[in-house]
Amino acid sequence: MNRTPLFAAICLACLLLPLACKNDKPDTSAALVSASWKNLDNTVRMRLVAEPDRLNPLLTTAAHARPVHEQIFLSLLHFDPATFELKPLLAKSKPAVAATTDGQTVTFELHDEAVWDNGQPVTGHDFVFTIKTIFNPKVQTQPFRPYFEFLQDVQVDPQNPKRFTAICNKKYLLIEPVLGTVPILPEYHFDPQGLMRNFTLPQLLNPESNQKLAAGNAQIDAFAEAFGSDRFSREPEGVIGQGPYKLVEWTTGQRVVLQKKENWWGDALADRYPGLQAYPEELIFIPMADAVSYVTGLRDEQFDAGAAIDTKDFVKLKEDADFQKDFQTLEAPQFAYYYIGLNTRRPLLSDKAVRRAIAHLVNVPNIISNLFDNFATPVAGPVPSIQPFFNKNLQPIGFDPAKATALLTEAGWTDTDNDGLLDKVINGKKTPFQITFSIPANRAVSQNVALILQEEARKVGLGIEILTKEGNAISQDMKSQEFDMIIAGTSSDPGPWDPKQTWHTDSARPGGSNYSGFGNAASDALIDQIRTSLDEKERQELYYQFQQMVYDEQPVVFLFTPVERFAIHRRFQGNVSSVRPGFFPNTFKLVTANSN
Repeated sequence: MNRTPLFAAICLACLLLPLACKNDKPDTSAALVSASWKNLDNTVRMRLVAEPDRLNPLLTTAAHARPVHEQIFLSLLHFDPATFELKPLLAKSKPAVAATTDGQTVTFELHDEAVWDNGQPVTGHDFVFTIKTIFNPKVQTQPFRPYFEFLQDVQVDPQNPKRFTAICNKKYLLIEPVLGTVPILPEYHFDPQGLMRNFTLPQLLNPESNQKLAAGNAQIDAFAEAFGSDRFSREPEGVIGQGPYKLVEWTTGQRVVLQKKENWWGDALADRYPGLQAYPEELIFIPMADAVSYVTGLRDEQFDAGAAIDTKDFVKLKEDADFQKDFQTLEAPQFAYYYIGLNTRRPLLSDKAVRRAIAHLVNVPNIISNLFDNFATPVAGPVPSIQPFFNKNLQPIGFDPAKATALLTEAGWTDTDNDGLLDKVINGKKTPFQITFSIPANRAVSQNVALILQEEARKVGLGIEILTKEGNAISQDMKSQEFDMIIAGTSSDPGPWDPKQTWHTDSARPGGSNYSGFGNAASDALIDQIRTSLDEKERQELYYQFQQMVYDEQPVVFLFTPVERFAIHRRFQGNVSSVRPGFFPNTFKLVTANSN
């Protein structure tokens, strides 16, 4: 059960990416099974690298919330963890797509068995409600909206409300995954007063009429206030979906507990639709940022599964015969990359020569070798190297302090007062080069990267102050664009990529996901061309051009594509995948010491 292009470019601050792994088959042979397993119940206990911000799937921007809320809310389609192909989930089959004069129509039909917790059927009206919610101008769903610009209307079949058709006013490369992977919410629950029924979907999709509603509408405001409340984000009676699990407990800082629903409708279909599999009776997610405590918890069997194991610890666990009796250790690359984000809106970072100079101060091979134990590969642009349209012609920016100094000098930065800091007259005022670098608390890799860069920057006259913050605070700084430099990551799903959410200037505003402020008319035009190109060969060339453009402007310092490290207890038969979040606890089957 996994999604989605809609989450692909949402920032994963603090190097909190849920990384991925080989499709190794789990070894549950009796020879490797320990007789001293402490937890033989059908409960999967998992580590989260940080506390979720919320479990409302349309409002969360934290990657660590996704493994939780995707067990509660389902979408029409999902990416198969083994084949990376789009497969049906809530829908009976992949949609019927038909060309029109100006665009396309996309028709879905939901499973007859699919119902909400109150017994009401899941229908196309719930899909329409979900899209309306995304386009309620007072609901903070800006990262979703660029993906639906092609949508004109959704028509529900009056004879069969489980069948509905999306009317699209142009062709779009991600039409199936975008429509198919948005998490669907129950209208009856999230809008019991029917406030959003007073507005048509075309009215909300139209920028002019939407702007008028944003200027002031009591019903729009009332719905947005209720939808953004803790009730629908944190409380068991409010977080309700059509998925196999329900929220029963959220104790801040300790655990989030989901329980399998009795007589869940998907059980009858799970043999034909593997995405609907739900074997464990309970899923427990435990926030634990500290890597040492996490490994201790694994050894003590306090966890049954987890990712993002510190690389040095992972190497030790792979070589530990006693640990291997109880756990599998698995690894593989991810559709993701880490980066240092530079806020190009800041006067000190507005010059691409300065940004390139900073890139020359980051010794990426050294970071990969010494901090990541080679569980990563360098990346030079905004596409992970695992993607087939990655531009192999781009070479990572080399570590070269002398080149950095030359670039800074060419950009007019000199030390006029011999205080060790370069300075320059900006807007008529002598300005020393002093910026801040925000990093997450309790993340050793982030801290070490920041310290290394700080030292190299000091040698060439750049002042970098390191600010340590909680991950959610950094995410908020990025959304509000109140930062100089941050360390973060982004991930994508298999298949084509739409750069708009992360790189278009429309997204370079507070609440958008173009955190660096990159872009101009030329880059926007190229992105728009990519989005409507259905010819794979043509799109490949456009992708290459766009990656070159980002490379030349250096809005971020690209670091590397990671290799994820997993541990899964051998009492469960569970596979892992390069599809986020990497493993799917709903599919874990309990095994015994006699299993082969």
